[in-house]
Amino acid sequence: MMDDRTLRALKASITHWEENLECTLDTARVGADSCALCALFMSFRCDGCPVKQHTGWHGCIKTPFDAVVIACSYDDEQAFRKACAEEVAFLKSLLPENTAVPDEGTEFIGTPEQLATVKCRWEQHHNDMTLQEFIDSVQPTIGCGGAVTVKWAGMWLCIEKSGYCHT
Repeated sequence: MMDDRTLRALKASITHWEENLECTLDTARVGADSCALCALFMSFRCDGCPVKQHTGWHGCIKTPFDAVVIACSYDDEQAFRKACAEEVAFLKSLLPENTAVPDEGTEFIGTPEQLATVKCRWEQHHNDMTLQEFIDSVQPTIGCGGAVTVKWAGMWLCIEKSGYCHT
């Protein structure tokens, strides 16, 4: 059974790869620093990651991500889009049955990984707000590399593009 935190990260990763389908090679984000699953599991050699559980390998080896890396190294836009589509299909295959993806109805100024962190914090403490109100209260930062900030439980949180959260 997949826990809620892992499910949110998997959904954020799916959304991320769907967004990469719309990008050029110059604007796509393909590294571990832009993956919500990596943010959760990479420091533990991917133990607990649904990708590693499926393949038996850490680092997304033996997944469509291999083809993404090759397409990027050869600057091949067509192969990149095909590999991104395969990555989306692969990640969706890891979802538990009857799971909707992506989460509907929430516009957000940051990355899917940041959104997953915002939702996680809201679930921990609602701040007397609906989820949409909490998402709408997120603010961009200036000169902080794409981090966003939000007031939560009486303090300001800074959420990096990777989804890493700190005060």
